[in-house]
Amino acid sequence: MLSWELIDHVCQHCAGRIIQRINEEGALLNRCTNCGAEVIGEHTDLCWCGASVKKYGHAFECFVNPKKSIAMPQEILIRERGQLFFRATKDIKEYE
Repeated sequence: MLSWELIDHVCQHCAGRIIQRINEEGALLNRCTNCGAEVIGEHTDLCWCGASVKKYGHAFECFVNPKKSIAMPQEILIRERGQLFFRATKDIKEYE
């Protein structure tokens, strides 16, 4: 797989979308489409899913925005693990 695949994860540096592919050496390469940060390995090494919070571990996860709108057009959002929805979904309802 030398072509890039857009995945449902965002960069922990800038919240840009992440793309991935297998590089020429056969390793998985993940790259942010916004800031250009790259890691070889799992997407969790670059996205919010892998961001570690002291004493809480991996506290965040990326998820597909269930209610895209003009007020919240992002396709992928970030939430605390275990929550049903990101707090911003409350804001979405106020603008609909």
